[in-house]
Amino acid sequence: MRWIATIAAALTLCLVTASCCCRSVQQGFQQGVQQAKQQAQLNTAPSPSPAESEGAQPQPVSGDEGTIRLVNLVVGDAIDEATNVITNEIDIFWPSDPTMHVSALLLDAPEGTTVKGELIGVALDMGEDGLVTDLSLSELEVSATGEAELPVYFDFHAPDGGWPLGEYACDLSVNGEFADSIEMEVVPESEPEE
Repeated sequence: MRWIATIAAALTLCLVTASCCCRSVQQGFQQGVQQAKQQAQLNTAPSPSPAESEGAQPQPVSGDEGTIRLVNLVVGDAIDEATNVITNEIDIFWPSDPTMHVSALLLDAPEGTTVKGELIGVALDMGEDGLVTDLSLSELEVSATGEAELPVYFDFHAPDGGWPLGEYACDLSVNGEFADSIEMEVVPESEPEE
């Protein structure tokens, strides 16, 4: 009779152990599924532009004399050269547009402060070469003259053959620190109506 009680106790212990093991395996499986789902979402999410990966909110930049600010960031296809003010604000361009103008107002920047504008091809249709992403196209830099309010502007000229279709961004940095970004797009030119 004793051997029946021993076998029953051993079977009970095996069942309890198996139940615990099954729970552990099930929890591990559920965690693996959750991690796979998260990884799949990361892999299918569109790649952020460099500006988005750094946080696309305008950031104040510390300067020797206080906080340097870059405000009123705009893009357009025409600029008043006397005032450096964009006269036609747009963010949709055609391949044949000769220039993308980007301007901003730099506040409280001591003399020698540098502002760099980098034009990036976020996602460009390069024809036979396919889709190209995160391509640095051009960098321009200006230096502040110490004025309390200084308009800064960048003229990005179309490459030979025109602008490739796709999404663009202009990232601005002050003294090497990201400050702000603006997006634009190049779309096919519309055909004239008959």
